[in-house]
Amino acid sequence: MDMSNRQQEKIVTEEDLLLGKVKYNDKILHQSKIIKYYVEGENKKKTQKDIDKTFKKITKNKKYFISAKDLALADSLIKDGFSLPSNFKYNQLSQKFNVPKNLLQLIDKNQKAFLALRIVEIIGEDEPYELDPETIYFVTNLLNKMDLVTIRNKVLNSALPLRS
Repeated sequence: MDMSNRQQEKIVTEEDLLLGKVKYNDKILHQSKIIKYYVEGENKKKTQKDIDKTFKKITKNKKYFISAKDLALADSLIKDGFSLPSNFKYNQLSQKFNVPKNLLQLIDKNQKAFLALRIVEIIGEDEPYELDPETIYFVTNLLNKMDLVTIRNKVLNSALPLRS
């Protein structure tokens, strides 16, 4: 018996049960409704509106600190063709976090399979949400550079949202 896509979407996977229900917090970039794009498959137009609204709110908060998880999200949004506000200096902010040079060299040498293996070693038996924020950023950054967006989306889905 075939299930319609709508019915399929309502089935809670084991992974969803393990991770828990997502709670959105628009005061924190990597927990905002923007991540619905990666968690729930929100459409691009709605996501761009959420980006504009959230970045405006965050920019007004002078005490807001852009975290490594925020940069992982920003890097992925840029990779996926979204436009971020011009006052968000991604390149400048990303210089605070170092992606290991030996891993970047694997990309330069087009050794994607070996790099993917290294990423698996880095994550190990942990879930991405158990990794420290800087590791989440550089793993996401490497996956973006290699065009491994399906794996990247799984990392983002596990590592970024606040869950209950």
